[in-house]
Amino acid sequence: MLMKKKWVWIIVAVVVLIGGALAYQKYHGVAYYARVGNVASQRTDKNAGKTANQVRTYRMVGYNKQGAAKHLSVQTFNSQRLAKGHYLKVTWSAAKGVKSYERVAFNQIPQAAQQKLD
Repeated sequence: MLMKKKWVWIIVAVVVLIGGALAYQKYHGVAYYARVGNVASQRTDKNAGKTANQVRTYRMVGYNKQGAAKHLSVQTFNSQRLAKGHYLKVTWSAAKGVKSYERVAFNQIPQAAQQKLD
């Protein structure tokens, strides 16, 4: 009887560990590095007629630290513009897509991604 309980707890622990690893992989972001290009599209959103916000979409190819490519779509709000030619670190997850982005200097980009961006 004691042996059966031990196996049940081992199976439960394995299931929890695998589930946690899969959830972490899905929601945790991967950093991609990209160069800002032209605005792909823009639209105006109105908040109940009060204010109009410009939403700009930039499409770019980002590279992770191993140099693997991913097509990214970054949106800016409140009339914010991204400067063409600047470099971004874009955090992407399978669950949410683009989670965040920030401007980085070229020397902050991993070597494999730098080679692809040159």
